[in-house]
Amino acid sequence: MATILKMVGVDMLRTWINQWQRKGKCLVVKLLRIQDKTHSIAMGFTLGFLINFIPSFGFGPVLSVATARLFRGNTIAAFLGGISVIWAFPLLFYFNIVVGQVWLPEEPAPTLQQDDFVHTSVLISQSFMIGMVINVMIFGFIVYFFTFALISRYRQALLRYIHKSWLPKNKNPN
Repeated sequence: MATILKMVGVDMLRTWINQWQRKGKCLVVKLLRIQDKTHSIAMGFTLGFLINFIPSFGFGPVLSVATARLFRGNTIAAFLGGISVIWAFPLLFYFNIVVGQVWLPEEPAPTLQQDDFVHTSVLISQSFMIGMVINVMIFGFIVYFFTFALISRYRQALLRYIHKSWLPKNKNPN
């Protein structure tokens, strides 16, 4: 019985991994097939990606598209960038706080009095805001230049590779 459960669990895990791989591949294909200027695509994808560092309360993809339109980036690329790492928002939120605490290294008070609670809340909020600004600037440059280089230099080669290796082979030519 235990081995059956293990086999079922492994099969479910493989199915889940395959689903996420397929979704990732679809996002890459859609991004590479966008017909627009390389700068516009890279700007849109970057702005969409960066929205995930900011608490958007479920409006992240909408804000991604609006921000891309405001800065003349590609809106489709912004949407793809916004949904590509939406699952990692809790990690990015925590990363904002950690980076902010590096720049604002005051430890919160260990007691739970009312004044200490307010002081601790203000410190965490300040850490979050400082970390968010720093992360957005650093990751903005990194993601923009990586996306720009990827699209401008390797778009055609990646599309050929995708066509050869990702698409299922047709076993029956009829």
